[in-house]
Amino acid sequence: MPVLRLAARDKIDLHLSEQAQHRAHRELAHAAKRVAAQQLLAGEPNTDLDFEASLRGITPLELAQVIVSKPNTLMQRENQRQAAFAEIAAATLPAQLDAIVEATLQRNDPT
Repeated sequence: MPVLRLAARDKIDLHLSEQAQHRAHRELAHAAKRVAAQQLLAGEPNTDLDFEASLRGITPLELAQVIVSKPNTLMQRENQRQAAFAEIAAATLPAQLDAIVEATLQRNDPT
């Protein structure tokens, strides 16, 4: 079972990594905007959102509020990964591992 568990984890890692890689630029941009938004909302000076806010016709603070109200898809994907790994660790039969991998690969990407 240890080798089968490792293989199951590898399949899930590969699948989720492929999803993330396909959206790498967008995820990096969203992560950077989330940091900038949190800084602005905490009262710290930050001009990273100024350009996008001007394109949208809103203030950087309004854009910051929009950004932090959106789900953090990177963390959603990581939570999905960790949940699958916990299920793998608890599995006692190879068929259970196959079912966990299949279910994880079928889930929609949170982005």
